Amino acid sequence: NDEGAAPLWPTSRDKAPTMGEVPKCPACGADRQFEFQILPQTLFYAGVDSDVPDELDFSSIAVYTCACTLPTSVVEATRSAYALEFAWTHCMM
Repeated sequence: NDEGAAPLWPTSRDKAPTMGEVPKCPACGADRQFEFQILPQTLFYAGVDSDVPDELDFSSIAVYTCACTLPTSVVEATRSAYALEFAWTHCMM
């Protein structure tokens, strides 16, 4: 994970969501940070049929994850060392 990394947007007028638009981690309350990006070309490599409905029409999906390691108390209480991630979907209009 590269601290300070940011997604690449399809046009210069597009911008990443603000930290207020990316919800905090529900498990520990920490800020989330950009982790990785999914581009439409991924659908080809995933073997998705080109006749799929428009629901798969997007220009970018940016995934944000918890910026810290979950405390032991949270891991024990939830029985999981994983936190829910947040995906910001950008659709071309």
